[in-house]
Amino acid sequence: MTSINNETQVGAAIPQALVVEDSDDLRQLFCTMLGALGFAATGASNADEALALLHTAGPFDLLLTDVNMPGTIDGSVLAAMARRLFERLLIIVVTAEPGQALAELPHDVTVLAKPFYLRELAAEIDRSKAR
Repeated sequence: MTSINNETQVGAAIPQALVVEDSDDLRQLFCTMLGALGFAATGASNADEALALLHTAGPFDLLLTDVNMPGTIDGSVLAAMARRLFERLLIIVVTAEPGQALAELPHDVTVLAKPFYLRELAAEIDRSKAR
């Protein structure tokens, strides 16, 4: 379903994504990219807001989160919390600083360096599904 050229199957449920990014422009871009990959995307501007949405607006199939954001928790802590709560949730962490310490991340979380292309995002989603 995530390959760029695939069409949505008739009657198939549309996968849901939660995009967590403090930059309004990037959040909109990531939602648009996921839409092109067949997801219905919901945006959150920080991890606190995202945590509330995970509990109230789900279920989500994918969490795409930035690391450095304002709020009481960052994206790596959010990813760890989301994994404990939703073990089947695909999680991709995006960061402009791929060398930063991300020790809190569960072993099955993908890290994708910003900037990235649509095909790179699609490939990471497919790899995450294969795990």
